[in-house]
Amino acid sequence: MNSIFSFKIAIQTFKDNLKTTLILTGLFGIMAVIYSGMFPSFKDLLEQLVEKHYATTIINELLPVMEGNKSGVLHNVRGQVDTYISMMRNPPRESVVLRPCDLSVAQMVDQEVNFTGIGWNLNTLNETIGGVRRGTLGLVYAFVDSGKTSFGLSCVASFAQQLMDTGDTIVYAGNEESASRTSFRLTQAILGQSRLEIADDIEGAERRRRELGYNRVKVLDAVTHVDHVRMILDEWHPYVLVIDQATKVGLEANRNTNEVGVQRELFNWYREAAKEYQCAILGLAQGVGEAENKKYLNLSDIYGSRVGIQGELDYAIGIGRLSDDARYDGIRFIHVSKNKMLDGQLQKFQVFFDHQKCMWTEV
Repeated sequence: MNSIFSFKIAIQTFKDNLKTTLILTGLFGIMAVIYSGMFPSFKDLLEQLVEKHYATTIINELLPVMEGNKSGVLHNVRGQVDTYISMMRNPPRESVVLRPCDLSVAQMVDQEVNFTGIGWNLNTLNETIGGVRRGTLGLVYAFVDSGKTSFGLSCVASFAQQLMDTGDTIVYAGNEESASRTSFRLTQAILGQSRLEIADDIEGAERRRRELGYNRVKVLDAVTHVDHVRMILDEWHPYVLVIDQATKVGLEANRNTNEVGVQRELFNWYREAAKEYQCAILGLAQGVGEAENKKYLNLSDIYGSRVGIQGELDYAIGIGRLSDDARYDGIRFIHVSKNKMLDGQLQKFQVFFDHQKCMWTEV
């Protein structure tokens, strides 16, 4: 009991100090300056202090339980945690600073027209979406076994070759296949070779893949939570982050939120992270059952969401396949089903997928 009493004194002291140094309404005013981009080194400190405030509130809820004087409070504690998570994800209006755009026409042309980003693996995507640009969020989706991961790795191979003489990094973050398996498939995409061709000349394959930008890529597995994604962004500040599967990454959502709402919150988190870290995030996701044996997939064919995911995206690329028709063996049907880039044009076209070499070619 003495230890509990000492603990209570320590908590009360912390509360008293917190009350005299941090009034939450004033804190949010300070956070308005922090979130506006000034004094970024203070942002983490202030969020840490807010977390301490909520931790103190939760401990006060639990102390009577520890003393044996109360029970049934864990549900309220969960509510406090939900409130904290919601506030950190969506800061209150007091902490939002609105800044009008003051760019000149020349600056806007330079950003929106002259700078094209890094090119895709398919020229039609470059013509339709433009290159991959920092601060954007895109999604590639397809029904099971249509080549979605291979397409993502083919894109990474193209990006890596363009960035090989820079200090920029690409991260491929998976949560299904092992990193070693994914790395081997990436090697196939970079070299345009089959598994046996690589095995026949191991030393040559090692040398050539490095010459073609392999060292610019970090391949990870077991990326299952947004905390892992933030760790990646903090550690490597990648130009491009590919998340496979993006819809399977965990996020602490309100316990009353349904699956559609969870996906909406998750992709809102991706969008805000892309802007905060000035990183291009490209997610990979499954298609719904109706996407099987279908040529051109629509936005409604994204698994796990009716509109929540789609509304957060800058662009979406569906990969269709006619698996029951031998005439289309190896053919995939690409549909740019959402596009906020360049002129906003949607596009449909066909490609050939050589799965043995992880290569995609327009036909």
